[in-house]
Amino acid sequence: MTETGVAGGYVRHRDRMVQESVFQDLKDTLIACRWLPGTTARPVGNPYDPEAGFEVVTVAANQVLGLLEGHAITLIDYFPESKDGGAGTAPNTFAVDTGTPGEAVPLELGSNAEARSYVFSMAFYAVSDAVALAVLNDLRDRYLGRLVRHDVIELIDYLGTPARAADSVVVRMDVESFRYTVNTEAVTPHEVHLYFGELVLVDYVD
Repeated sequence: MTETGVAGGYVRHRDRMVQESVFQDLKDTLIACRWLPGTTARPVGNPYDPEAGFEVVTVAANQVLGLLEGHAITLIDYFPESKDGGAGTAPNTFAVDTGTPGEAVPLELGSNAEARSYVFSMAFYAVSDAVALAVLNDLRDRYLGRLVRHDVIELIDYLGTPARAADSVVVRMDVESFRYTVNTEAVTPHEVHLYFGELVLVDYVD
């Protein structure tokens, strides 16, 4: 593994690897915080057992938080097409886009190392404001390094051997910022509380 801020080597289809790494990290976070049933892909800091250190966490369907009101979170990697804001979208659908890469910036003179920022947009069609704020505040704490993992996202080379995917960390990408806001412009059905989020991170490559 490389340290955060240290350029990682070449990875084919890097933009897609960044996208998949962000998506899997988001899924692991929702599982560890009991918003989503499943098993984390990699060891995480368990918010419900901080002294256990990093471990693979499994959450059964009956262990998710009751605040969800019986509507399990559905995590998708695209924005659903719907009219009138959230109409036609299932409550507690969490969408994240493929990410928008910025221009590469040289890290130092006489070196091939460069940094590239990525902006990921998110939309949460929550069943209530309480759910939206609780989930998004957990994500804020995760990206600040207070929950689940440190304030980095590990870029995984998913094109490598699947059996070694857990060890195929190319670089630790820095989380630059995370923010969210409630949608106050579009008209949405009364049962949908639409929130938007934005994650900005920096990838380092040599």
